Amino acid sequence: MSKPYTEDDLSSILDADLIWRRKELSDMKSAIKTADLASKPVLLRAIIAMSYAHWEGYVRTCANRYFEHLTLRKKPFLGFERQIYVNSILGRLDALYRGRVSLGERCKLVNDILDGQGSRFSYINPDLVDTRSNLSTDVIKDICMICGVDSIHFEGNRTFLDVLLLKRRNAIAHGQQEYIRTDEIDDLVANILALMSLFRNLLENKVYTKALRQRPPAAVWVRAAYALAVLGAVALSNFTDRGSRGSRARRCSGEIAKRPNRPSRSHRSLIFSAQLPYMDAIRRSMVTASGAQMERTISSLQTRFCISRFPSLTQIASRSPMLSQL
Repeated sequence: MSKPYTEDDLSSILDADLIWRRKELSDMKSAIKTADLASKPVLLRAIIAMSYAHWEGYVRTCANRYFEHLTLRKKPFLGFERQIYVNSILGRLDALYRGRVSLGERCKLVNDILDGQGSRFSYINPDLVDTRSNLSTDVIKDICMICGVDSIHFEGNRTFLDVLLLKRRNAIAHGQQEYIRTDEIDDLVANILALMSLFRNLLENKVYTKALRQRPPAAVWVRAAYALAVLGAVALSNFTDRGSRGSRARRCSGEIAKRPNRPSRSHRSLIFSAQLPYMDAIRRSMVTASGAQMERTISSLQTRFCISRFPSLTQIASRSPMLSQL
């Protein structure tokens, strides 16, 4: 069996796994439609159990292959989103909860949590993706959480998953008599295949859009806030130096705060407020950028406006609470 070294490898593996499951469900539907009256009730019960089996099996396969793909990247935890590192701790926390652990082992766990983000992500706990043999809406939401994807789409299908599929499957698996109508089968199979494809697409999109990276550290966000504050300072300096010789030289020296002919406080507030929509747009664009991209953006701002230093955080907070909260 091949391993998902690349995004295309992962996609091919998930494709192949979905194809045989879809074919089996299609064959079962065809058998039901051509079956005689005596055999049809048995096949109808069988397709409920089979549909659930493929639902649980495909979700488990997708999640495990997704994490396998991440481990094959051989990157440190810092190269991924925080949830990946949290997952590596969950198993140890569970063991700590279940057993009597010494103080030394607890201290070691805390130290490993604090110092372990620099280590390489190379192992995934096989018990992490736990369907509990009852893949209900709440369980798939837990699996979505450890995978770092949104589970809101499954919440909207709670009735289908928990009642029409899981409750019937459990009744059939425990030997109870469950009546299934023939006209239900097409919709049931279509819905289960759609949910299987949805979960697969959520993981694939995360891989292809490079949404696995951890957000930049707080220090980078502070420098980004500085860069945004610069725009307001530049606007203020342009207003102050309008029509004045040497304004370019004064801007290049970084002496933004000390100038003759400063505008009134109300004028300064008006200028800075006018800049806020543009600053907020830049802030939003930076949310998905990497730390290196932010640094390049900040450097280009410094070069463009000839500003040798950034304003202080106090100045930022006094002008805009929005920026101080970055």
